[in-house]
Amino acid sequence: DCGAMVVADRYCYGSLPGREQIEILDGETPLRAVARHYLRTSQCPRFMERARSDGRRTYIRDLCREYGADGVLYEQMKFCEFWSYERVLGVHILQEELGIPTVGIEKEYRRRSAAHAHSGVCGESRDQAHSGRETVMADKKVKGAGDRFLPGSNIAKHREWRGLKDTWYDYVEWVKVLGIMGGFVAKSPVRIARGMLTYRWMGSYLGALNMIDRCVEGLRGPALRVARLYLNTIMKGSTTSIAEMMMGDRRFGDNAFGRTQVVLEQTMCPEILAGFPNLRPAQLEPFQGLLLCYMDQGANPYYIDAMESVGLPADSCRLSNNAAGVALLDEFPKIGACCISNNAPCDSSTMNSQLIERHLDVDTLPAAIPMRWDDPHTRKYARESLRRVISFVEQHTGETYDWDACRAMMEKHNDEVRNEMEKWNFMATPYTAAALAVPALFHTFYYAFSGGRNPEVMKTEKKVMRILEQAYADKTNCFPKTRYRAITWGGPPCYWLQFPNWLYNCWGILMIAGMDLFSGNVIIDTTDEETILDGIARNYETGVMRRHLTGGWQHLVEFWDEAEKFHCDMVILHDDITCKGALGLTGVILDQAKEKQTKLMMVSNDMFDHRTISRADIRQQVNDYMYSVMQAEPLDASLLQYDDYEGW
Repeated sequence: DCGAMVVADRYCYGSLPGREQIEILDGETPLRAVARHYLRTSQCPRFMERARSDGRRTYIRDLCREYGADGVLYEQMKFCEFWSYERVLGVHILQEELGIPTVGIEKEYRRRSAAHAHSGVCGESRDQAHSGRETVMADKKVKGAGDRFLPGSNIAKHREWRGLKDTWYDYVEWVKVLGIMGGFVAKSPVRIARGMLTYRWMGSYLGALNMIDRCVEGLRGPALRVARLYLNTIMKGSTTSIAEMMMGDRRFGDNAFGRTQVVLEQTMCPEILAGFPNLRPAQLEPFQGLLLCYMDQGANPYYIDAMESVGLPADSCRLSNNAAGVALLDEFPKIGACCISNNAPCDSSTMNSQLIERHLDVDTLPAAIPMRWDDPHTRKYARESLRRVISFVEQHTGETYDWDACRAMMEKHNDEVRNEMEKWNFMATPYTAAALAVPALFHTFYYAFSGGRNPEVMKTEKKVMRILEQAYADKTNCFPKTRYRAITWGGPPCYWLQFPNWLYNCWGILMIAGMDLFSGNVIIDTTDEETILDGIARNYETGVMRRHLTGGWQHLVEFWDEAEKFHCDMVILHDDITCKGALGLTGVILDQAKEKQTKLMMVSNDMFDHRTISRADIRQQVNDYMYSVMQAEPLDASLLQYDDYEGW
């Protein structure tokens, strides 16, 4: 219809490469020859090394020359994360760098798909139904804890009254956080000030005090003290990491400090660097992604929109979309001697790594650890992959790996894991002082940033353990509002970190544990190099999000067993609408729920983008379930609905 003729087509069902001759080498089986041929010649975007990524565009350029093509149509099948990013990269590189006219096209999965019309009609109907119910609730003007907040925000008019003793304690701890933030600025005042003026995301960290206050809403006694201890340690570690980013940022002048940093992308845990005592791990994405969203729900959509403006489909994973947007806008600090990227936790992350590395000014190596981590056939490959990481870092820093230093650090890592597992014994009882948002947040923090490296982790854990032991010995009911014990599973709404606190204060639902709490937790055998590498690989393979989303379907549904261990009578399943790995198992989970006695509540969210499914939408989903399924009434009706769309 357009007067164009297709002269060559490749992938997924194109005429190229056609029938190929597969050479069988001496002593090689035919099966191995086929595998070798596909691994070396395939143009699939799953191959994430820079040379293979660039080679795909070179291949297309050569096809254009060979067939006399005037331009390229870059097609992507809807819902395919690999080709979503590949299309964005391909269109940009072919058109801007190679000068070939290129158009990107997103194809529907089915020829007669009605997905767009369905989404539009259902979305409009849901919004109308929701707004009507919300207005009715707002008109009630019920007195309660909800009156404490300024209309239209989540900012409190005054501090929460917890009784004289607990209110004073909470205020003193709040002042300590001010001191931590002051210490953060003092580490490098000029560079941190320049960072505030250079990076849009840094300004959102001014909302840290608000985030912390919201994480302790409704807490009293031992529960308040546990949460505050954890939050102070998180603040110390996080502000130190951000300060070190600014101190090593080459935008503000090159220095020796920056060359001691090794950049770790996304969920790459720091244990592999334990044998380099003179080097510092620098986490690349959490501060511009996950933690940023915790601070300010309005921050991440700016980066998400940047990627969608260049063609990334709106149904792509928000976590990876956000990180790619930060890279696209050149808002990652220029730090480190080299970068270790990864293929965790999913397809989208594998692809966004390829885009991110094009915006870094250091060499990058993908740590391609096996996805099916419980397959014994993958162990050798996992160890070899980590040895490549070690050699890569040695090559770019001039440092030599110290196995004795690594062994000592892994023993500290093991102490952290053993303490975590001991803590679970208390959390399984009615007298736990550790629950709601903060314990899982602390686990994620030390998994990503410590790995035995941060001595503050175990100092804090020892204090927390004493509180847990005392509360259990005294049979103290630390969460007296509890009606139901729940476990949460799946990708949560990161723009509402304090969702568990709202569940507790409004409906009496005590969130004992979340999915991320069960990530990592690997005791590493320090007998020799091979066992250490195997343990580090397993810790990474079972890390945050990765263990349950890519390790095999059976791991995603482990929550039934965990709920039983923690004596939970309810499971809250976070239905992240852009997580295709989890969405694919929704039917399996619903079938299993019919066989269980545990109540299952599915709550949809959009992870980093509150505009799609807002906090109010999430509250409405819970309210509807509690009213219609549980036949329950709220503890505090003033919290059922309120307007916090414009708040942090």
